[in-house]
Amino acid sequence: MTDYPRWHRFFAFMTDLLASYVFQFFGGVIGAMVGTLFAMSPTATDTVMHAAGINGFFLGTLFWGTAYWILNWIVLQGMTGSSLGKHLFKIKVVRTDGRELTYLDLMGRTVAMVFGLVTCALGVIPILWTRKAQAIHDRLFKTQVVEQR
Repeated sequence: MTDYPRWHRFFAFMTDLLASYVFQFFGGVIGAMVGTLFAMSPTATDTVMHAAGINGFFLGTLFWGTAYWILNWIVLQGMTGSSLGKHLFKIKVVRTDGRELTYLDLMGRTVAMVFGLVTCALGVIPILWTRKAQAIHDRLFKTQVVEQR
């Protein structure tokens, strides 16, 4: 396995984000429909129906978005070493010390990645200059992203 070009990692992440947004949107639409259906009654006002739809959309988005992130970033990546985006770009996460990735490694790595992204992407900028294209969350959890063979 060799190091993979940095841009494949970026596009794999963007693919994961796009899939997440699509999953969240459709989950929100389903949530809005379910919320509106539960609020339906002969005495329900337009305001109640509207609020039920908005709350259902929010809860659907929250639930399905969280489900997607857990399934994609922890379960799928734990089983194969690749998230959906990484699989499409034929790259995967491995430990630098040769040990098997554990779900605990991936949960910690994912949480650290989120913190690295919400700090104006300061946690992922090191990908641009480190020899193995490692972000801070990769260094913390002794992982790197390599070409899939």
